[in-house]
Parts: sequence; structure tokens; C-alpha cells
Amino acid sequence: MYEEVILNQLEEQGLKPPTLIQQRTYQLVKEGENLLALAKTGTGKTLAYSLPVLERIKKIGGQAVIFEPTAELAVQVSSVLAPYAAALGLKTLGLIGSGNRQRQLEKLRQRRPAILVATPGRFFDILTAGKLQPANFRSLVIDEPDDVLEF
Repeated sequence: MYEEVILNQLEEQGLKPPTLIQQRTYQLVKEGENLLALAKTGTGKTLAYSLPVLERIKKIGGQAVIFEPTAELAVQVSSVLAPYAAALGLKTLGLIGSGNRQRQLEKLRQRRPAILVATPGRFFDILTAGKLQPANFRSLVIDEPDDVLEF
């Protein structure tokens, strides 16, 4: 199912075999299919969408954007993603409204991240400033869409 480096990371973190939501969504997400998935809290939704997205971006290049409704959730998801992205040789960046905008712009330019974890307001601020290249976007995840789309 997962690439070996991802399996090693999961094992290092003491995580069990894939949950039901992870099993059912993995191939669809990795292939870039449009998908709406629902699962209860604590069932592994973050890894269900993020691990196949990481593998997809590693394979095809470009960038993935993951929208989170709050700064707190964006920081949490960024920290969950970081070891898996690093294992695949990918860089991540949080574009978070409560963070320092100038520092985020510098990291965007210097690191050229493959994965952007963003709050909608900061993402659109940086996008409309011409600092992002939408043609590079290969995957889009809207986590908690009912909350994200309220902004």
C-alpha cells in the first residue's frame, strides 16, 4: 500500500496498520481522484489524505495545497506531515494567517515547498500577491470543508 519509507515512518511512530478510512481512500487520493470522505475524529483522516498526496506529489511533481480552517489545525497538520514529507525528500510550508507573512514569503521563495498547508485567508493573500504559481498545483485537499468555506 504505502511506499517503504512511509511504512518505516509509521512504524517509528508506533502506528498500527492502516485504518478503514485510510484503506478506502488511499488509491483514489494517490491517483488524484475527486473524493469526499467522512470519518469520526480519531480514525486517521489526516494520514488518510496526506500520505497518498505526499506520494502523488513525489511521483508527479508540482505542489499540493491542503486547506485547514484554523491556524491551530494548520500547525497541527503541518507537524503531522513533516516527518513523512522529509522521508520522501519533500518540503512543506505552513501559510498561516497568524504567522509572520514576510517570513512565510521568504520560506516560500527559498525552500520551494511541495506541500502547502494553509489557512484560506493567508493562502489567498499570498496568491493574489502573485507569489504562488497555480499552474504548479497538482492536488487540493479541503480539510473540514464546512469550516474552511466559511471564511
